[in-house]
Amino acid sequence: KTQHRIWFLLGRLTLCGFMLGCNSSKYGTIPIRGKVSYQGKPLEHGEVLYNPVDETQRRARGKIQSDGSFQLTTMEKNDGAFPGEYRISILALAPHPGEPTRTAESESREQIVQRIKRGYVIPEKYIDPETSGLTDTVDKNHSGYIEIVLED
Repeated sequence: KTQHRIWFLLGRLTLCGFMLGCNSSKYGTIPIRGKVSYQGKPLEHGEVLYNPVDETQRRARGKIQSDGSFQLTTMEKNDGAFPGEYRISILALAPHPGEPTRTAESESREQIVQRIKRGYVIPEKYIDPETSGLTDTVDKNHSGYIEIVLED
């Protein structure tokens, strides 16, 4: 009889823990996911950065997947962002062409660096949260989804 009570209580605790874990974060973050597009197509790589207006808060970030989707992480993978006001920045660099395996005698170090320099695949204004024009308010009323459309 005692053993049955223990199993019953363990089952109830597990169920309660599972239900709480699915709906909220132990840190108080709110799950946020979204999609980033540029020139009418999904942005295929990069990172979304949620920069808090209140500098005492933590920044959230999410890696952009090949379909343009992302999920924010602050404390644990995909846990979202803390409630607050955010300025959003997007970091998306062109793929690195790789280091040259052999250098021509006539090529200077500066020419080599220029040749392999990575460029931006979106306008540079989106890299800086002060110039991106992208913002979001994370609170209990947030839908949990944001569509970010980048324009030239």
